[in-house]
Amino acid sequence: EVAHALYSYICCALVKESSERIVPRCLARGFCAVSRRLGRRPMLDYSGCVLYNWALLDEKGPVSTDNARMLRRFTGLVDEEWFF
Repeated sequence: EVAHALYSYICCALVKESSERIVPRCLARGFCAVSRRLGRRPMLDYSGCVLYNWALLDEKGPVSTDNARMLRRFTGLVDEEWFF
């Protein structure tokens, strides 16, 4: 899951900033391999952004928004935690 999410973020950022809009083969191969293994498409998806992208601040505490944090942010801004 982590590898898929990281490939997603890297590839999205690269395509957004690149004039060619093509993911280089060295990234595409790994991204496709990880995606096949997970049975998912090689794209930034809800699972990678939200479902598998959080952890509890206090492992013994309740599952709540006050006790959760985002593991990987696309923009790096704290505001993103409330968006997702």
